[in-house]
Amino acid sequence: MNKLGVLIVISTWMAAARAESPSDSGWPAYGADAGGSRYSSLAQIDTANVSELRVAWVFRTGEMGEG
Repeated sequence: MNKLGVLIVISTWMAAARAESPSDSGWPAYGADAGGSRYSSLAQIDTANVSELRVAWVFRTGEMGEG
């Protein structure tokens, strides 16, 4: 198996491992983890509490001007 094939197999295995064992540690790095997977299990959000979600933060760059 070539190096690219090994890399794909390892990446797939790691993604599956993250999906099976969600953690509540938050996103310790940009994009969720050092690999930038941007994966969130959303284990705490379900149909019973989704209506309680609120905006946590907003960042305005000023690029759009006023309004």
